[in-house]
Amino acid sequence: MMPQVENKELDVVCKKIKKERNNYKVTFLSKDDEEKVYKFSEDHMVEYRITLDKWFTNEELDKIIKSCNLSKWYSKALNYIFIKPRTKKEIKDYLSKSDLDDESIKSIIEKLESYKYLNDEEYTKSFIDLSLSNGFGKKYIIHSLKRLGISDELINIYITEVDERSIIADLIKKYQKIELTLITFPVNKQKLKLMTKMAQKGISSSIIQEVLKNITFTEDIK
Repeated sequence: MMPQVENKELDVVCKKIKKERNNYKVTFLSKDDEEKVYKFSEDHMVEYRITLDKWFTNEELDKIIKSCNLSKWYSKALNYIFIKPRTKKEIKDYLSKSDLDDESIKSIIEKLESYKYLNDEEYTKSFIDLSLSNGFGKKYIIHSLKRLGISDELINIYITEVDERSIIADLIKKYQKIELTLITFPVNKQKLKLMTKMAQKGISSSIIQEVLKNITFTEDIK
């Protein structure tokens, strides 16, 4: 006769526990003599009191497995963020490749946001600052942020704060130095090369023209 607790018939019994590095390999045996093997962390072993010869209902076991899977993917998402900052969309896309349902993915994202590991607003500010310091223009920044799932509203808030005159001044200094490496080319060729470089970085044509007007071009004719 199968054991019962509070009028519930229990379905599986823990028959074997094997320690493997930081996890435990646990073998359950069903009333139909079917073996099921899972890996649990030590925290989950303690939380759910998984011990030898203890019986569980299928619902209880499913709950334990779901909780362990959720913890596993939360840790994976956290490690993914630690490699480099991520947006909410990036994490959602990453987790969508897992076996998690939409509700579980949502709960992980909300937990990451509550601990400030995910913050699209801070990401947007940092991305804009870093992109500008590397010589990228507004077009590149806006396109990149949209691709990363940042809302138009958030982009507009921080992109409008960018001081265009400051951008131009920085670009003039940067490309004046680059021009010095191109003096063996005719001036027109130099301008074309600089225009191409700036365009590739998403700098608008009006800013490119402004920068070129303020660069002193020299030609080393031999």
